Amino acid sequence: INIGATADAGPLKINVEHTTATTMGLENTLVSSPRTGDVNNHNYFGIANVTANIGKATTITAGRQTLNTPLVFTEAWNATANTFDAGVLVNKGLIPGVTIVLADVKSGNGHKAGGAVSSTDAYANNGSTTYNGEFNAIDGTFVQASANIAGVAANASITELAGDTYSWIDGTTTVAGAKVTATYAQIDPATTLGTTTTDADTTSAVALKVSTKVAGLDIMAAYSDVSDDNSQANFANLATGGKKTKLPTAGVYTDG
Repeated sequence: INIGATADAGPLKINVEHTTATTMGLENTLVSSPRTGDVNNHNYFGIANVTANIGKATTITAGRQTLNTPLVFTEAWNATANTFDAGVLVNKGLIPGVTIVLADVKSGNGHKAGGAVSSTDAYANNGSTTYNGEFNAIDGTFVQASANIAGVAANASITELAGDTYSWIDGTTTVAGAKVTATYAQIDPATTLGTTTTDADTTSAVALKVSTKVAGLDIMAAYSDVSDDNSQANFANLATGGKKTKLPTAGVYTDG
């Protein structure tokens, strides 16, 4: 059950949404295997933020909110969506024709299932094995610049998280009536993961997606390639243990 409201308070806009997730007493019957200590109910505010406009070019949103960055983002496929405690600044006037996004992400309630980091790293989920509404530390930063360059909608961003640096560049344009998106991404991992020193290598990914409409049908073709190395990191959602990816070739059968 999600109950939300918005209100204007002078120059500020307030957004609040409360979530109740419940098994309705059906655990170990229709709900076969509860994966948290409190199997009956979870109650929490998934959204609670304030948005302010500074002049005509800058917007700041502070508090609990959804995010949509290449490697830290909200997933809405589940019964409830994961959200974040963050401060986000969007500016459209500092550099003509360029939109700048800055985000300081403090915490989130998506499960981190291990992989590139140990249980002591900045975005471990305190041993939880499922999404349960609890917000845990992330402490990451995100910077993105977007512009239209010669008919190409281009985005370039850097994400810093747990000592790793994630770069993401994509561009979208129209060629012969087809929408074409090309992506290049790179991970420069930290030399230490938790308390363990590693020889982690840089990982890169390239992808191409083409979509068009033929005889009333939507047709899409996509290709991606990720380098084979020892980075122990991936190009999927860092806030949910790599459940979903912005690369175009992910399938349901490869989740996680």
